[in-house]
Amino acid sequence: MIVVAILTIRELEAFEDFERRAQIIMAKHGAAIERAIRIPPDREVHIVRFPDDAAWTAYRADPELTSLAPLRARGVAATEILVGDDVPL
Repeated sequence: MIVVAILTIRELEAFEDFERRAQIIMAKHGAAIERAIRIPPDREVHIVRFPDDAAWTAYRADPELTSLAPLRARGVAATEILVGDDVPL
């Protein structure tokens, strides 16, 4: 499954710190950011692959991730999440 996260950055240093830590937690659930696109002045789009819906749900409920909520709040002003699957072209 593919997760597209459209993030509005509030504070760049906190955002990058959160993302580094979140990627480690994602990896525990078999997921990885396949692509990150910075859109000036304050947006970033992530294309993230998870093995399945259960892994996505487990990642979002992971206590290590939830403990990062204050850091995430400092770094991220807004988030839009889109969930889908690859389709043949």
